[in-house]
Amino acid sequence: MTIELNVLQTTGLAMLLFVLGRFIVNHVGFLRRCCIPAPVVGGLIFAIFHLVVHQTGLLTLTFDETLKNVFMIWFFTSVGYGASFKVLRRGAGPVLVFLLLLPALYLTLGLFPYPAVLTPELRVLALAGIQGAAMLLGLDVLMRGLFRLLRLELGMDTLLVFAAAATLADALTMYRLDPRDGQMPYCAAIVLGIFFLLRGARRKRRGLRMACRTAASAAQPYLVTLDEGKWNGWDTYAKWSGEPIGFGRQMQAADGAERIFHRVCPLLFIACLLLSVVASIGRGAPERLLWCLSAMLTACASLSGALCFALPWLSLTQRLSKSGAAIAGWDGVTATGGSGILLNDTDFFPPGCVSLNGIKIFGDFPVDKVVSDTATLIRDAGCGLDKLFHDLLRAQGCVYRRASDFCVYEGGLSAVIRDQQVLVGSASFMHLMEITLPQGLNVKNAVFCAIDGELAGIFALNYTLHGALEPSLNSLIRNRVTPVMATRDFNLIPAMLRQRFKLPVDKMEFPAVERRRELSDEEQPHSDILTAVLCREGVAPYSEAVVGAARLRRAVRTAAVLACLGAVAGLLLAFYLTFVCSYASLSAANLLVFLLMWLVPTPLIAGMVNKY
Repeated sequence: MTIELNVLQTTGLAMLLFVLGRFIVNHVGFLRRCCIPAPVVGGLIFAIFHLVVHQTGLLTLTFDETLKNVFMIWFFTSVGYGASFKVLRRGAGPVLVFLLLLPALYLTLGLFPYPAVLTPELRVLALAGIQGAAMLLGLDVLMRGLFRLLRLELGMDTLLVFAAAATLADALTMYRLDPRDGQMPYCAAIVLGIFFLLRGARRKRRGLRMACRTAASAAQPYLVTLDEGKWNGWDTYAKWSGEPIGFGRQMQAADGAERIFHRVCPLLFIACLLLSVVASIGRGAPERLLWCLSAMLTACASLSGALCFALPWLSLTQRLSKSGAAIAGWDGVTATGGSGILLNDTDFFPPGCVSLNGIKIFGDFPVDKVVSDTATLIRDAGCGLDKLFHDLLRAQGCVYRRASDFCVYEGGLSAVIRDQQVLVGSASFMHLMEITLPQGLNVKNAVFCAIDGELAGIFALNYTLHGALEPSLNSLIRNRVTPVMATRDFNLIPAMLRQRFKLPVDKMEFPAVERRRELSDEEQPHSDILTAVLCREGVAPYSEAVVGAARLRRAVRTAAVLACLGAVAGLLLAFYLTFVCSYASLSAANLLVFLLMWLVPTPLIAGMVNKY
């Protein structure tokens, strides 16, 4: 069946496809970030649909093309107005280097025919010019690698600087010293290395800026540290309020991949120099020295060197910033490895998750006295119910009272207020203290108050489980970080959390009451090295920061070790092929494929960092 559309019908269909494309672009972040025009998206969908129905013989559409040229001119003229000069300026370096990579690959791979005027010698000079332009565009990151040499802290960027210098010298002198049977120099690999170096540096800076903005977004942030031997001899994470002193210094420190490269790259550089001399001068062919240096240094300069930390760092930082957490640089990451994490009352039930369900006063006790006495003991205990009872105190027009002989027991509190013995605690604590409770009492969670051995009041409470608590606990346990309950709320006991909320308390630690108070003491000493800065209450940002830091450490170290193994393998392979003078096997195309193969694991490892 064939359907012919006139000019109005064709224009109407085009407008519908434009609206469809705009809807998809607005709801798909990838298309929006890549600036894919709405007409392209809608037109591609219709093109696929029309291809299917036409090939199957179901339907054929013919269009009136009167306005085709007019609309195409409008489209290609106006599509550039959506570009941002700010974005273009920020990403101009990597984009221009990538554009230089395309002609470099064309001149190197030989997949397409060359014009007669493009002789092999002219191709070599063109490659040298392209590499020189790429080096100028990446001058800032290359100079940073060169400055590392002055500090004797060589990295993969330092190896790339020397590889670029050797390759450029080899390209300029190739046809005068060693033509190598028409093989091309390794300029394309160098340009690709500069592109990834720029890309990695930009992503690392983005992650650092995002982490600093997140850490500075709260006037009174929480700090996470790994305190040595805090619980049963384990290094344990603790969260406390304070100033993030040292955060900026830690953010500026070398990352994990750089620290590994500082140890490996000097050895690789020395090995490249020595083996190049052996493969050239040692074989009686000094004219091959530049080729040997170029081949070995290029094979050692791993393409993933700048990405080992940058990719997982940016990915994790973007996730944590949404939760209100920021990792304190690599020093905070290396300080991860503890086996426990302290969780207090507000971690289990943040403000708003505990509400008052009702009050019942017994005997002849005045309401203000019962409320004041109970709120006073709750405040002195530093319990997570303090805010709730403080609000109740103000609503009732009451005031705190002076308490003496304050004691903490398992399940309750006691103190002397105005020469009267006041007990505050759970129902089991009241039974233990031989306080008679009403018959048929059916209150799941409550605060009981007794004065001079007589029940004075019951405050019924409603605990609501925050949606992030159970997933956070499971994430910690899966990553072998044991939650330690440093709680002061006498209602928060393992039996209550297991029976009512089905939490995995069998995999959590519940210390004795005296030890819980020590672990939750605000004046206890903490490590000077920050693990993270938190800007929100609750266990979600806390657990995400701890688990994310541990996963980041493993990912960066794994990627860096693989990059070093690839560099060593490349060095040995390049030495052998230069030693036997195998120009064809060590061609620019083969070396490029080798480097790209060793690049593949890095983004795969980085993609797994925030999958928890």
